[in-house]
Amino acid sequence: MGHIMSTTVKVLASKPQVESIQSGLDESARKKVSGLLGDILGSTYRLLVKTHVHHRNIVGPPFPPLHAMLEEQYEQLFEATDLYTEGIARLASRRRSQ
Repeated sequence: MGHIMSTTVKVLASKPQVESIQSGLDESARKKVSGLLGDILGSTYRLLVKTHVHHRNIVGPPFPPLHAMLEEQYEQLFEATDLYTEGIARLASRRRSQ
């Protein structure tokens, strides 16, 4: 039990380390990629909203399969927006750290 406690104390006392992530992109390329990801992010949000609107407004016999398909699609689009946003943030934080 003493070993576990001493290990826990060491882990909790450790200091965070800042690591440099090497993307292989220079400043100009990072700005360009970040801008392009921003464009893709905007388009993805527009498609997400349009898909959600259609998902909510389906009527008639095709309702069940279309409703399910569009729900899956807008959930995947929402996940994609998170990935694009994280990519943009990583590129931006890389610029700030230099």
